[in-house]
Amino acid sequence: MKQTYVFMLLTCMLVSCNSIKSLAVKEGNFPFTGTIGKEHGTVLKTEFIPIGHAVLEKPIALNIQIIPFTKSTFKAYMNVKELSGAKSSITYVDSIANKPSYTLLTIEDRIGLKEALNNEINKAVKSYLEKDANCKMVSSISVVLDVALVQELTKADGLFLMTDTNGILQIEVVKENQRHIINLPKNELFDYSLMGVCWGENIYGNPVIETFNDNGKCPDGTEKDAKKLDELQSFLKL
Repeated sequence: MKQTYVFMLLTCMLVSCNSIKSLAVKEGNFPFTGTIGKEHGTVLKTEFIPIGHAVLEKPIALNIQIIPFTKSTFKAYMNVKELSGAKSSITYVDSIANKPSYTLLTIEDRIGLKEALNNEINKAVKSYLEKDANCKMVSSISVVLDVALVQELTKADGLFLMTDTNGILQIEVVKENQRHIINLPKNELFDYSLMGVCWGENIYGNPVIETFNDNGKCPDGTEKDAKKLDELQSFLKL
């Protein structure tokens, strides 16, 4: 009987924690795709503090998805609007079949991103990531766009993340060999996802970024904390 009570208590605690997590509000200035930084805050409120980003000598392909709002995603959108004091540009009615949508832009070319971060030009960024395992990169952003811009992006031949001559992150639209930069409405950003890096060693025993992780777990043979590579080597020498 006691074991049953303990199991029920643990189940309630897990459900409660998940419910609280789902209510967490992201506040502050929302980061752009590719930005590196840290999340700070409590279970109920978090804020992303940017520390920089890589220089992208070659454009990095992005993926675009147009996703209908659900109750939970619309609540997240409205929470951000309320915190900023701005009015919503859309309305959501659960009983109506045609729901308003938002745009999800995600880094698609992770191989190109890995190469960019390991490039000599990003030596300082890589060194920072190596020393601080809590730093993560914004892998996707959620934003509400007007119909004209959504049509332009979905009909494009390609969307790319790049840095301009001033080193600022930009989104480049490619259509029939024509290229131009678009500006996203910052006041319509309402969510983002983060990914960490997974470290390995090159033939000289120096740390290199091997891949990225979205759930805090790295593939076998890699570490999310570069310092653990040194610990592993010390252990093997013993």
